[in-house]
Amino acid sequence: MKRTVFSIRGAYNWRAPFLAATFGAQSQPTQVFAYDQIDLSASAKLNDSISVFAEVLNLTDNRYQDYSRFEERRITVSTQGRRIGAGMRFNF
Repeated sequence: MKRTVFSIRGAYNWRAPFLAATFGAQSQPTQVFAYDQIDLSASAKLNDSISVFAEVLNLTDNRYQDYSRFEERRITVSTQGRRIGAGMRFNF
């Protein structure tokens, strides 16, 4: 049986703007801006027992932002950060 030796994956995730709370801070509605991010991952099988992998989440380092009633009244602007991981998998 032939097995995959190398794989690569990309994903684009998008969330539309939405109402997070009807009565948020100071009894005002809390709205969240649209949010998107790109994720990438790759793996390679070295032999039947060992494989390596790497992934990058939020490649473009986009921000989360919400506001109260008007877009100019920002409540939160936070950078989630780019997350990078790598490792090895062993099968016994």
